[in-house]
Amino acid sequence: MSARSGRVKGVNGNLVTVEFNESVSQNEVAYVVQGDLRLIAEVIRVRGRYADMQVFESTAGITVGDPVEFAGDLLSVELGPGLLATVYDGLQNPLNVIAERHGFFLPRGEQTEALPRDQVWEFAPRAAAGDRVRAGDTLGVVTEGIFEHRVMVPFGVGGVVPVDQSRTIDPLGPEFTLARFERLFAEYPKPNHPIKAFLINRPRLRGFGNGYMQEMLFRAGIQPTRKVASLDRDERKRLHRAVRGVLAEATRKGGSADTCDIYGRPGGYVKALGARVKSCTVCRTPIQKKSFLGGATYYCPGCQKEPG
Repeated sequence: MSARSGRVKGVNGNLVTVEFNESVSQNEVAYVVQGDLRLIAEVIRVRGRYADMQVFESTAGITVGDPVEFAGDLLSVELGPGLLATVYDGLQNPLNVIAERHGFFLPRGEQTEALPRDQVWEFAPRAAAGDRVRAGDTLGVVTEGIFEHRVMVPFGVGGVVPVDQSRTIDPLGPEFTLARFERLFAEYPKPNHPIKAFLINRPRLRGFGNGYMQEMLFRAGIQPTRKVASLDRDERKRLHRAVRGVLAEATRKGGSADTCDIYGRPGGYVKALGARVKSCTVCRTPIQKKSFLGGATYYCPGCQKEPG
């Protein structure tokens, strides 16, 4: 057995007993591994080198000897904008996303991001450059319906706010000109980064999520893994136009069609790329998936060609 792992020694209903080879904490999250499935569990008792775990899914098929991985984290929930408009199962999997992928029955081992990463939210800063902040202080707020989500300093963190977030650029505002966009490229300190990493870091641009970044690069005809320095002026001009165009259309249509507002109403913006899109709506080329920064990114090899 490798570090932070174990093996199943017994199964009794949803209670699984595991032998482990390193320190394990009570209430720690663990996963029983069955092929491609990872069944989430919580350590409820530790006895010497044995741990009893409650598995939160069906234990059918678990056998003695199955591997177990310990996460080192406690059970937790993700908080943020989008939470109030979503219905979840007991492990904070969005039921609407599960239904779209699998129908009405929840499969075992399903783990889905609790909050939409491609939803655009307006951030209103409350702290300014030079403010000294400590754990629990409010840096800003994001409004969802009639509620405000506070963005707060985490525990164990404190210091001086280095950048005045109120002076960031609104991609839909008049200050987001092509000349300003070109200046962002010139100021970017890592020209060998992929262009999608540039959009993720997006210096001084107000936030937009992964799904919209894919749409912007698709409209601009640029592969997400191209190096920042490899883009010529025409490509940067197309990307600037795509950033404004995608966000303007998504705003006008009330957000993405695969997310809902606080009243349960989906947006009207239909994405050209994503996990459920099989072929390009423009050229019918099969959509490709690449690993990217610990996750995945989608692109059309027909519309987003490598420079020849």
